[in-house]
Amino acid sequence: MLIDSTLPKLVYDDQSQTQGRTNADDITDAIDDLRIQITKETTSLAWYREEQVLKLDPDLIVIHLSAFYDQTNPRDSDRKLDGFLRYMANSRAKFIIYSRAADEDREDVEGLVNFVESKIPQLQKRVWYLPIPGGQKASFRDKNTKRELKLLVKQVLQLS
Repeated sequence: MLIDSTLPKLVYDDQSQTQGRTNADDITDAIDDLRIQITKETTSLAWYREEQVLKLDPDLIVIHLSAFYDQTNPRDSDRKLDGFLRYMANSRAKFIIYSRAADEDREDVEGLVNFVESKIPQLQKRVWYLPIPGGQKASFRDKNTKRELKLLVKQVLQLS
């Protein structure tokens, strides 16, 4: 399952943004040859479909760190992400959280996995962080980014 916002400022690739696509659309293109079922869920701060996601019983959720951003304070978004992860803690889902955090923020964001696992012990060994290189020029269309994403998805899902 791919979870992401439709807000244009959160779409990494300029061309995708212009075309009205999301990061989830670009991720789908990057991993479509893995022969896995992909479901996309678009979000906002007002999103409330946690129960529907739980019922889908996904093996893996690839979620944008900013998936719940809105035209509001990022702290609200962080609380919403925390709430979603807590809601899903007793499911079997594994999580890849991605972000294009700036280099100066990278250490804080890379500590995210340890932070999440310490706050929500049920998620231990079920959360990975994928930094998307390129800062404001980040793109899932980049061949190296595609490769890293695909390798991580295969590793998490134990695909050959």
